[in-house]
Amino acid sequence: MNVKDFIPRIGSVVALLFGLLLFILFFAPWVELGSVGGAGDASGLRLSVGNLARERGTDRAAIKEINEWIGARPWYFLCLLLSLAILAVSALSTLGKMPQANAGMVLIGLAVVGLIMMILAATVDYGDEIEEGIMDKVKESSQEIERAPTGYTEGSRAFGMTDAGAIARGAMRDMARKAAENSWTETTGVLWFSFVLYILVGLCGAANLLMPKLLPLLAGKPQPAAPVQPTGEQPPPPGGPPAQA
Repeated sequence: MNVKDFIPRIGSVVALLFGLLLFILFFAPWVELGSVGGAGDASGLRLSVGNLARERGTDRAAIKEINEWIGARPWYFLCLLLSLAILAVSALSTLGKMPQANAGMVLIGLAVVGLIMMILAATVDYGDEIEEGIMDKVKESSQEIERAPTGYTEGSRAFGMTDAGAIARGAMRDMARKAAENSWTETTGVLWFSFVLYILVGLCGAANLLMPKLLPLLAGKPQPAAPVQPTGEQPPPPGGPPAQA
């Protein structure tokens, strides 16, 4: 491929680099989670399978328990497929195996889908899942307490539970709510950098579409003149105007 053929495909060459970065960043931390039980982070891969990586200073048992509570989000595997698709389309276009205009439109479409996925990832919140997990633990603990021998009061008979079970259940529910309130999920710079990369991929696709039109202008080649519109007047005959009688 000579230089003249390579320059119009510069958008695909740059998109190839961006696709490689997006592939690598899929395995870097996208979000961080902190709660009373511990702290961890999740890459695109870990978001997909529902598994947090333990941060330094966090108890392994706490993270293991949190991982049992949070759910998998397999649709984030689409981000991995998007990065591979960007690599494939960019490589084919760079090598001249794919029309430049087609590659540009595909790159723009992939970038739009990637931006949507990044926005969804930025809204991930594990607070509700942690609260639900703690509440399940509360139910198990209160049931064990209720099975233990203890006396009934008039109030507890009305609700069919023991004194100890009623007190424990109320206390643990308060603990679950406070745990959910004190938990937080934050996005990392990796996620926002990936967001910017998808924007740049879309711009590379637009460059593929516009470059063939811009290159003649940048090279200073004269553009063909527009055809003159007729004014309605009849041109004179080839021999000149007729002689006056």
